[in-house]
Amino acid sequence: MKLWIVLDERPGDAKEGYLVIFHPQDKRFGLATKPAGADAGVLLGLHGNFIQTVNSL
Repeated sequence: MKLWIVLDERPGDAKEGYLVIFHPQDKRFGLATKPAGADAGVLLGLHGNFIQTVNSL
């Protein structure tokens, strides 16, 4: 699954904070965690539009 990162809650921190992502096929936004070391980040869920997703932070 390919996702776009559209907002980094803490852009100066590589490990802490959430990412707002966009799923181009579903045309929905969601939240993900940042990668931790060698592990990939985790998609927490798709929430709908950008405002709904930011409000879920």
